[in-house]
Amino acid sequence: SVSSILAGRKVLITGAGGSIGSEIVRQVIAFDPSYVILVDNDETHLHEVTTDLDTRGCTVQTVLADIRDRDRIFNVFSAHKPEVVFHAAAHKHVHLLESDPGEAVLTNILGTANVADASCASSVSRFVLISTDKAIKPSSVMGASKWFAEQIVRSVQWNGCTFCAVRFGNVLGSRGSVIPTFIKQIERGGPVTVTDPSMARYFMSVSEAVQLVLQASAMARGGEVFTLDMGDSVNILALAKKMIRMSGQMPDKDIPIEIVGTRPGEKLVEDIVD
Repeated sequence: SVSSILAGRKVLITGAGGSIGSEIVRQVIAFDPSYVILVDNDETHLHEVTTDLDTRGCTVQTVLADIRDRDRIFNVFSAHKPEVVFHAAAHKHVHLLESDPGEAVLTNILGTANVADASCASSVSRFVLISTDKAIKPSSVMGASKWFAEQIVRSVQWNGCTFCAVRFGNVLGSRGSVIPTFIKQIERGGPVTVTDPSMARYFMSVSEAVQLVLQASAMARGGEVFTLDMGDSVNILALAKKMIRMSGQMPDKDIPIEIVGTRPGEKLVEDIVD
């Protein structure tokens, strides 16, 4: 079913240099599209995603562009005429966006509107928004902005384009996520910082998350918001202790653990249903 929507098609991926976007690029190429357009506003990340990419003979075009620039995005879509769009570009760090909410509006809301409108204008057949479990009963600017992005996607079911959104939780190993942060703190000798003893999160590997995103995109009939089954939540304090032990050291003896308190906008446990 995934092959039926990707094989031989032109596919555009926003945020293509990010943790999720770059994995979407790799997995999409495995389905033999004819042409892949990688869009990102960070030239370093855009360069990195192409350095070890097995293109399998398909044409790959990088585009340095910001989704907040409406005219630029419309020009990109007009020039390349994609048929399938995966929209992964977003601001995602909860505590940073609490301090600068306008940036969340410009990127996560208006940027999504730009990409969605450009998709409609250029007769894209399928559009997938990468969303987050933080959009469920949002308590943060980031979560609220992604919820708003979902509503934009759900409101534009016309011109023959099938729009959907896919929500998932924390991705293991993604930039700025908890596991790379803990590794760095352990390597420095601590302390390992945990916001609250009751803090828990849902985790998926980036590969698994993207596989399910592609499956959801093939299942979509228009207007759906899919929420991935992420298993059981993981207690962050227990995770920190386990990672310290895996490094060959003892929690609170060799490596101290510091409880620093929740940051603005954070929930102790993410909701999984609206």
